[in-house]
Amino acid sequence: MNSALPKTVVKTRKNSLATNPFIYIFNPFIGSCNPQNIPLICKKRPYTPNRIDTRQTLGFTLIELVVTMAVAAILVTVAIPNMRTFIQNGRLNTQINNLVGDLGLARSEAINRRTNVGVCMSTNGTTCAGGGNWRDGRAIFVDADNDGAWDPGEQILRFREPLASATDSLSTNAVLGDPIIFTASGASSNVIVGGPVGVFTFCDDRGASKGKQVSLNHMGQVSVSTNAPGGC
Repeated sequence: MNSALPKTVVKTRKNSLATNPFIYIFNPFIGSCNPQNIPLICKKRPYTPNRIDTRQTLGFTLIELVVTMAVAAILVTVAIPNMRTFIQNGRLNTQINNLVGDLGLARSEAINRRTNVGVCMSTNGTTCAGGGNWRDGRAIFVDADNDGAWDPGEQILRFREPLASATDSLSTNAVLGDPIIFTASGASSNVIVGGPVGVFTFCDDRGASKGKQVSLNHMGQVSVSTNAPGGC
């Protein structure tokens, strides 16, 4: 009888674990209690460690959506005018840099080649048949016979296409004609010593208040003015 007693005790303990509502065995399920209906009684359900929280699947509330749209509208209202101004300023600066580079190339080639080099209006890059406006394009050519004009057979060194925007303009004062000639010494034959300098004026649809000028003196030196031109 002594040997049967431990078996009876073990069996009684197992039955007690199975019927005691305050003990829950985790294997391989998790417990979920519902205290509103059956307090302290847990029920079994499958163990799902990667179960997605239902709160993460919810969308925006109406208030959040309205606030987001309001902030986006404010940003767009502020950004678009500033972006347009930034683009226009960048385009104007690019045009000025291109002209300064073309005049510098013409002057340096005249010195290196020991002959005249000119800058003229050109719409096709093969001749100096200008369209009557510097904004329509220009070409740099070697004036081999030093007659102050482009002749058939004379080399074209560079062609600059018309200005990208139809609202942009490029004009010159009466000092600068067409073509602009640089001599072998680097001087500009268009500008008289002691006289007024030649002026290129760049403008866009914002008017003279945002325009810029490039000046050319008799020595062939180029400078960019920070002052707005008097007119476009």
